[in-house]
Amino acid sequence: MGGGGWWTRRKNGELYPAWVSISAVRNEKGEVNKYISVSSDITESKQAEDRIRYLAYFDPLTDLPNRTLLRDRTEQLLLTARREQRSAALFYLDVDNFQNINDSRRHLTGDQLWQEVARRVTHALQAPTAARRARPRPGGGGRSPATCSGGASSRAPAWARRPTPTLRAGSTARAGGGR
Repeated sequence: MGGGGWWTRRKNGELYPAWVSISAVRNEKGEVNKYISVSSDITESKQAEDRIRYLAYFDPLTDLPNRTLLRDRTEQLLLTARREQRSAALFYLDVDNFQNINDSRRHLTGDQLWQEVARRVTHALQAPTAARRARPRPGGGGRSPATCSGGASSRAPAWARRPTPTLRAGSTARAGGGR
């Protein structure tokens, strides 16, 4: 008959994804008198697909959208703004001297700093913005763009200032460590 991906239950009642093949068993007259199914647990395969999908659109260090997802969200933002005749904003957060921190205190400290910046910026901006991590510029700071949509875009200057006090509070990134 055929097969496909289904959700099925384990003996303990837990749902799991399975690949199921079903075949008809016919009697001497050619009539179907029963079916046989064979299923394979594809949980690991589905988890791997989910991880690949996540890595395609998010930075694993910060959990912020990556360049691909930011580009898509920015295009959607601009299309919506054009269609609804609204404004939109895109702004960058610049972490001054990030390269110096990364070079002098090792990459682990730079990674911890990026994680802290991402956490604080995400908390400060909240919806309807989208922030993303960008690669550090040579000899300069690290940059993260964020988009602002709909009615919020008229408040973009205020949104752009929101993370500043949060970031000036100091970082919990530890010196040392390395990659």
